[in-house]
Amino acid sequence: RALRRSTMTMQSSRHSFDALGAGDFPPIPEGLQLKSMAVVSRHGDRAPIARTLGTVIKTLDEEDFWRARLPPAESLAAWDALHPLDAPHDAIPMDEGEDVLAQLTLRGADECRQVGVMLRKHIVEHAGLLAPQLDPAAVYARSTNSRRTKQSLQNVLLGLYPEDKRDPRRKELVVLESRNRGDSMVPNGDKSCPRIPEIIADLRKNGYPGKQLPRHESIALNTARTLGYPRDGVRW
Repeated sequence: RALRRSTMTMQSSRHSFDALGAGDFPPIPEGLQLKSMAVVSRHGDRAPIARTLGTVIKTLDEEDFWRARLPPAESLAAWDALHPLDAPHDAIPMDEGEDVLAQLTLRGADECRQVGVMLRKHIVEHAGLLAPQLDPAAVYARSTNSRRTKQSLQNVLLGLYPEDKRDPRRKELVVLESRNRGDSMVPNGDKSCPRIPEIIADLRKNGYPGKQLPRHESIALNTARTLGYPRDGVRW
């Protein structure tokens, strides 16, 4: 189904999950009141993050393919207008310098808006924790410091509170943007585990050690077959 490049409307696409079909939510036990809720969400569908796939695919050769699937500039501007970013003055985005790789796609933005719609059903309509119309003081939104995560959060919030559910005089909801170092949402963000960088460096230099388990071999083989890659010559 075709994707509609709309800045504010839900797009029609297929996804790996069914956010809107989550079913009925369990009732809040009698005598209890839900006071607050914390929601942690991962980013939506993105362009490849690696420059190569084994020895076969060179991602940079497919930049035009992925660039055509990224949100247009007018969508980015609309998201920033409704959800301006408040970032530390010395924060450097984790994807600094990347134009296409690892960026949120149109499908990913749509996925995140659908998550927001599901959250509205749960938090606003079912639990009554939030008002039907946006109160910026009642929602705290924070993102890690990369474009795909910030844009993902902007779209979750857009699903939670579409523009017609916002007072035109106070429709903005600020997204706090964190530094990379010390961020609890970034793996080893505070660098407290020195062994993790060593393992990553070793894998990048030597590849994954040892013989793969049969399950991993099967996954690699099926992936190569599905994508039309040769059975041999692909180093995962």
